Amino acid sequence: LANTFGGGLYNTYETQEQRDVALAEAKDLNGVNPGVCFVGSLFSFGCAAACWVLVNYITDIFSARPIDLDAVYAV
Repeated sequence: LANTFGGGLYNTYETQEQRDVALAEAKDLNGVNPGVCFVGSLFSFGCAAACWVLVNYITDIFSARPIDLDAVYAV
């Protein structure tokens, strides 16, 4: 089966050292720190949760005290 598909697992003419270098470059993540990304996502989640709580609070206020229909600003 390996001969059918060109010689096995690696079907390239690269040496093992070249493969190791390519693998190390792929693990580099271009200088992006995953920890910073995770902390940033927690901050974004906190902001989104705060906005969600604020919107729910505002809707509770308006549902408890509806705007009169004869008010000028109620269109």
